[in-house]
Amino acid sequence: MAKPISEVTVLGAGVMGAAIAAHLANAGIRVRLLDLPGDPSKQQRRNHAAEAGLEGTRKAKPAAFFSPRFETLISTGNLEDDLAAAAGSDVIIEAIIENLEIKRRLYQRIEALGGTAVVASNTSGLRIADLMEGRNADFRQRFCITHFFNPPRYLKLVEIVAGDDTSEQTLARAEDLCGRLLGKGLVRAKDTPNFIANRIGTFAMMRTMSEAIALGFSVEEVDMIFGPASGRPKSAVFRTADVVGLDTLMHVTQNCFDTLINDERRDAFAPPEILRKLVERKWLGSKSKQGFYKKAGDQILQLDFKTLEYVPQAKPRFASIGATRGVDDVDERLRRLLGGTDRAATLARAITYETLIYAANRLGEIADDIVSIDRAMRWGFAWDRGPFETWDALGVKETSAKMEAAGFTVPGWVKEQIAAQGEGMRFYRTAPPKGTAAGSSAAGGGPPQITQLGRQGGHTPLPVDPLQISLDAIRATGGEVDRNPSASILDLGDGVFCLEFHSKMNALDPDIVAMTFRAVDRAEREGVGLVIGNDAGDAFCAGANLFSLMVALGQGNYAGIAEMVANFQNVCQRTRYAKVPVVAAPFGLALGGGAEVILGCQNVRAAAELYVGCVEVGV
Repeated sequence: MAKPISEVTVLGAGVMGAAIAAHLANAGIRVRLLDLPGDPSKQQRRNHAAEAGLEGTRKAKPAAFFSPRFETLISTGNLEDDLAAAAGSDVIIEAIIENLEIKRRLYQRIEALGGTAVVASNTSGLRIADLMEGRNADFRQRFCITHFFNPPRYLKLVEIVAGDDTSEQTLARAEDLCGRLLGKGLVRAKDTPNFIANRIGTFAMMRTMSEAIALGFSVEEVDMIFGPASGRPKSAVFRTADVVGLDTLMHVTQNCFDTLINDERRDAFAPPEILRKLVERKWLGSKSKQGFYKKAGDQILQLDFKTLEYVPQAKPRFASIGATRGVDDVDERLRRLLGGTDRAATLARAITYETLIYAANRLGEIADDIVSIDRAMRWGFAWDRGPFETWDALGVKETSAKMEAAGFTVPGWVKEQIAAQGEGMRFYRTAPPKGTAAGSSAAGGGPPQITQLGRQGGHTPLPVDPLQISLDAIRATGGEVDRNPSASILDLGDGVFCLEFHSKMNALDPDIVAMTFRAVDRAEREGVGLVIGNDAGDAFCAGANLFSLMVALGQGNYAGIAEMVANFQNVCQRTRYAKVPVVAAPFGLALGGGAEVILGCQNVRAAAELYVGCVEVGV
């Protein structure tokens, strides 16, 4: 049995290295953070660079540490005096400058130390085949890539990349650290430039920039189109570029252009002229206070592509965007946007189609399966749906026909599968577990089986993490045993029910209170445990639905308000004193009544990213 991971050395105390060190400390791991020795001519201390990196994490926003007390798990040093001690670590993570020759020289020094530590690089795009040139067999077996996304505490994705000589023991060790101990979502990527997320994400960003500028769209218009309306984060395209850093984005896309000689869309990675101009001017985004956006007093100005001057935002309106407002279902939002007839819908269709086609053409090159590509985009770029999930939502056969009609070439393997499967063509399918009837009771046969389509045809089961359960997947196979407009009871199997909220932001209302009473009653009747847990959104429960209270107040319905308050107090007592275990599994926001739901449970298993409290004084 392998020794538990308790000590990690991080080489490089820049933004990423120091942030990775902080998150390792969050997990209770002792960390040695090393960087170049200080410059005596500047009267710098020997550990100046590492100390400066650690200081940066203390000031980071959003916070890098769960609590300041975790800082004590990090010790600082330098690469001259302290590198030898790294050999005794369980894992060594290299996060120095993205320069092939400099990395190779550092690996030569680490190799000379010997030891058994796993050596992992945080490179964002350099290939192991190039990094390992000149290294001995033992070092190559102990080496892999663990590519974190910034900021490491908050972005779920870590891409794991193995070389030809990387041992299975090394991969298991790296995945144990990043997955079990740090709670990251792991994706196995192939040893190709920029791996999965940056390859697909950079393609989409570069094509959006180039096409939008050519068609006369503004910064603000593009971010409106490719934000939540498209199932993407609010930062969309240009705001995301500013946050990443325009120099970093330039490096990533230039690396793709330089190395992807055989890519049929290599031209898409040629950095747009506007990006070159901004980098030349040192307008690098958030870190330089200006990029595609610039804050001026209480205004956020946008860059005018023609004049390179900053101008006020104009709050544009598009009918296709308006059609998505108030629609919670991300798939329906995207269908409405792409179904529009205005210029925003035209741009959204073109970029969406190109991205789906590009991702499909990369299957087998950057990843072995479609779920790795979808997860990489969801976890690394915060897309609501990955490319293949998006294609399923739009309808594979129907959308492929629209692509062809618009002049795009659908990949041959996709057309072959459409011909074979017809109208039922899907990249993913969900079925009940073998031997389990839909809607079975708590004694059922476990989680449903989700399958994915392979490039050569045929569906195979998705890799399943036995420690994770998807409520949507259980619902899709008939595992929902009771439901009202705001809450559901689901059968998780193994003698456990789950009470799930699904009102807006999971806010408390009479329907949730009523379903909670029913959930406890049914759990007691069937002799099963009950978990209160939600599977979607950023809020476990945002508190009471204040709108319903305001309506009651406006109507003078004070008796109704008193009844709502009494019912909520009673249901919290019901969960506290139930005859079966009632466990809260909160995450994200849990405010006001959400905090009281947690306090009313017998046990709590809270996520690390839980922000809980009673905030009524601010209402």
